Amino acid sequence: MRLRRTTAVILATVFGMVGRGWSQNALYPSQVSLYSQVSAETNGMGGAGVSFVSDNALAVIANPAELGLFSLHGMLGASYMPPIPNQLDAFAVNAGMDLNRLWNGLPAKIGVGVGYSNPNYTYPNWATLLANSVTTNAANGVTVALGVDYFVKLGLGYTLNWATTEETGQFRGYYKSTYTPDWGALLQIPVANIILNSDGSFTRSIIGATPILNLTFGYSERNFGNYAPGGLPGLPREGDLGWNFQFGLEASVAGHRWNWLSITWIRQVDAPLVFNGTNTSAYDQGLGSFKVFDNLFTGRPTGSVSIGKGWQVEIGQFLYFRAGSATGPEIPTYTTFGGGVRLDGLIKGLIFTDAISADDTIASFLLDHLDLHFDFSEANGEIVGPSSGNTTGIGFKWEPFESLTLVVK
Repeated sequence: MRLRRTTAVILATVFGMVGRGWSQNALYPSQVSLYSQVSAETNGMGGAGVSFVSDNALAVIANPAELGLFSLHGMLGASYMPPIPNQLDAFAVNAGMDLNRLWNGLPAKIGVGVGYSNPNYTYPNWATLLANSVTTNAANGVTVALGVDYFVKLGLGYTLNWATTEETGQFRGYYKSTYTPDWGALLQIPVANIILNSDGSFTRSIIGATPILNLTFGYSERNFGNYAPGGLPGLPREGDLGWNFQFGLEASVAGHRWNWLSITWIRQVDAPLVFNGTNTSAYDQGLGSFKVFDNLFTGRPTGSVSIGKGWQVEIGQFLYFRAGSATGPEIPTYTTFGGGVRLDGLIKGLIFTDAISADDTIASFLLDHLDLHFDFSEANGEIVGPSSGNTTGIGFKWEPFESLTLVVK
């Protein structure tokens, strides 16, 4: 979560390049960015991405199970985050297949998917400390996933990352690599559909719309392998658990579901599951020091656990507004905001207002087969270096995260 470490961050810790604690050196912007999740969507909501269902292909980095739910309705999804100067860029592509298109009579809607993700990090600000040495971390992840829709939606996913760290400059030639497996699960409960028996005719007859009421839970365990190269400390294993609540109203436009308005409230817990000593490391099981009531429900961080929370307002499935915050003992406390637009929602709105016809060839093709997303987010906060005695903190602001996503339905 947390504007969280992604797969490549793993290497920074594994190879001793960035410690878990904050220090004077950790104030360099390029190092701060290592705590960033590769998602312009959930970065706008305090980095709480493990339970947030998204068609953004980069979402599998936070939770591989995202691909399982995507496979229930999407054939291809590709997302690109352009380079943030001196920090990171990322690309991911997912392919899904609804098995019901191949075999009739399956007892439930079942989808399978495979994906590839590639986040890359550079932090040349190490040049001030390591004689013009520049560090590049990269991860190549392959994800496989399963999705099932039978009253509720369940996604399961597994990613195997090949992660590398490489130095240029004075320390050129330094190269390390390792495998870092992740797995995750998502469970979405469409409460309103279950109550209304997927009909909702009574509600539609009164207000012309059907209520949205979804409850979603997500869990991912990152870097659960025990191997680290060269006798270095163990992989920075961590468990993320989150949930979100979405409510609103939806209608039908040209035979497609259209969200008039929805509000999502989201919260996530990030629990580190590895503790490194001088030459040894020990792993925690499950969620380690995570406490259900204190962390997940009251939102109070305890021990080494960090909390991220946020909200999203969706208008006409076209405009998205987001905000959130994160806090914990090993991260800077910060606030976030962001937004996005969707081509799909724009077309539905134009049809609803009779600006274009539902029979328009181009509009019909786009609604049936393509969607385009643009998202952005920023974060602002304060860092206090525990070893510096600085009690007032140093302010920081991330450069904007932006991403573009293409979905083929």
